[in-house]
Amino acid sequence: MTLPGQPPQPSRRVVAEYVYIAIANGYTFGVVGPATAQIAGEFGVSLAMVGLLATALYLVHAATQLPSSGPIQRYGSMRVARVAFAVMGLANVVAVLAPSYAVLLLSRLVVGAGTAPSFVGSLNAARQAGGAALAGLFGGLTLLASGSAIVLGSQFADAGISWRWNFALAALLAFGAVAIGPRDAPGAAARSAAGSLEQVRAVIRVRALWRLVLLYAATFGSNFVLSVWVVEFVAPGRSAKELAGLVGFVILGASAGFRWWGGVLSDRGAPWNLIAPGATLVAAAAMAVFAVSQWLPLAFGLAALIGFGLALPFGAIFTASFRAEPAHPAAAIALVNMSAAVFAVVVAPLAGFAFDQGRPWLVPAGLAAFAAFAALVNLRRRPPGAPPAG
Repeated sequence: MTLPGQPPQPSRRVVAEYVYIAIANGYTFGVVGPATAQIAGEFGVSLAMVGLLATALYLVHAATQLPSSGPIQRYGSMRVARVAFAVMGLANVVAVLAPSYAVLLLSRLVVGAGTAPSFVGSLNAARQAGGAALAGLFGGLTLLASGSAIVLGSQFADAGISWRWNFALAALLAFGAVAIGPRDAPGAAARSAAGSLEQVRAVIRVRALWRLVLLYAATFGSNFVLSVWVVEFVAPGRSAKELAGLVGFVILGASAGFRWWGGVLSDRGAPWNLIAPGATLVAAAAMAVFAVSQWLPLAFGLAALIGFGLALPFGAIFTASFRAEPAHPAAAIALVNMSAAVFAVVVAPLAGFAFDQGRPWLVPAGLAAFAAFAALVNLRRRPPGAPPAG
């Protein structure tokens, strides 16, 4: 799959369709964070067990990323994504009706089976329809939707409204994506006869992709972990949940805009060091300060810097990923995107354990250290797949 010199210019209707499926895709990721105390109290489990709900989703999300690349390239990105949205909707309905923690946990596992192909398929289709800018807009709005779920869920918690209503809204959005989501461009399917296993073997041999794996794990992985735990970090217990939820919304809201802007800059040829590792270092510094100060006015400013630094690299990372393996772009996207899911599977329960042990500062401090390391590994390197200088 070759990249044209100029990215495609999608119509307003196409952009609107991708805006909607981005919201439907992202909303389900944000429903657990503001409900941690409610779920723990209702089912009599620890905060670490509530963190396992996020881990469950991302465990399956990670495991099904690469296997989904074969069907995506064979049958079409959005055809596969619409099936995945249906799975997400049904699983969230099960969560709404869950009589026990075990059923709720099972529903999050099934949601993960839908989020992987829905995200990879939608992102690949967005890249085909509108270049890095539309892909960045899609990726940014998934985070904005997660932030909206955090804010609304926090308001539900403050008002004593059940967490189940937020899960119900996630289900409705997913079913809507099945009905009104975009269609694949003519000829977008069947670009490769290779099966999923052949594509996996091809992409894991591309060394350049592994640096991107590290950087994306640090950027989106950190964003996810913060979105789950920021409410409890800023306002532990039951106090000021609504304001704390707004801090999380600032992180994800800033990410929405800067993911799109990073895609625009990537399409315009902005320097790799500026929009990828450089921006990540800004986020690492802000998270380090966040670890030692939860003063609410400062938290909002730090949240904006964190959102900026973790979001700006998005378009550049995925542009570099499919340039590094143009024969199998969906598999390359899946490998890089999977890295953040694996990161979340490992770190989310550890974050819950840090909270249970009374050391919540370890969460932003650890994320800051990892982000700085990933940025330094990628610094002063041409993005993978870029033509040689001169």
